[in-house]
Amino acid sequence: MQPSLRGLPPPLTTGNGEVGQSHINTQYLTIKGNNVGIKPVFSQDRCKILTSGSLANSDSLDSTRYFTMHNSFDMADLRKEQSVGEVMAIGRTFQESLQKALRGLEIGISGLDEIVDLNADDAKEKMQREMRHPGPDRLLYVADAFRSGMSLVEIYEVCKIDPWFLAQIEDLVITEQSLATKTLSTLKDGELYKLKRKGFSDIRIAKLLDASETEVRNVRHKQNIRPVYKRIDSCAAEFSSDTAYLYSTYEEECEANNRR
Repeated sequence: MQPSLRGLPPPLTTGNGEVGQSHINTQYLTIKGNNVGIKPVFSQDRCKILTSGSLANSDSLDSTRYFTMHNSFDMADLRKEQSVGEVMAIGRTFQESLQKALRGLEIGISGLDEIVDLNADDAKEKMQREMRHPGPDRLLYVADAFRSGMSLVEIYEVCKIDPWFLAQIEDLVITEQSLATKTLSTLKDGELYKLKRKGFSDIRIAKLLDASETEVRNVRHKQNIRPVYKRIDSCAAEFSSDTAYLYSTYEEECEANNRR
């Protein structure tokens, strides 16, 4: 039988990741420490950890990890040692970079998309819960909290995200709300350009204006609003380079053909 850790009773069963039920109705999961092939399998009242090696081969406490898990637990409390990926986005402003990054996730969103039914009875409770605990959709819940009427101070008290970033998200939400009574044909001169400068995609603008993505793109092209490309000096100006990174943005000067 596996040795106990800090006085905790050992599992009642050992072997290849088998879970033992203790007398205090808590499951103790033993996982070989140098084994990286961990896959959790959940059922209503049992939990198994499948590993590629046998726990019986563990020689000491140093090579074995011990986890405790109660029968009733929130999936959000389960910590997994695995890469979840990332995106990188570059723009002239934080707002442009943020909206680029959200689209770069490739999960079907075009920006700070709505994720909460604000008319639901538990809407506020759900937003506060999701903002309090970091998760993949946290920023979307922050945006919905602004849409619901919560103030920046109230949201900060829940999520503790730096107020500067919250102010940027709030401004994007206010910009979206300002389009609620407008159509593509009633936009003022320069307004579409300002939206593109803030990182709004054609499809997001189309949704906010109840138009199609093609209609937005056609109007944008008629107004000659097209992206230009800016350079990132990959050699930090130490010497001339022809391999600078380029990123698209909405400004006047294009640096794609510049040689320095």
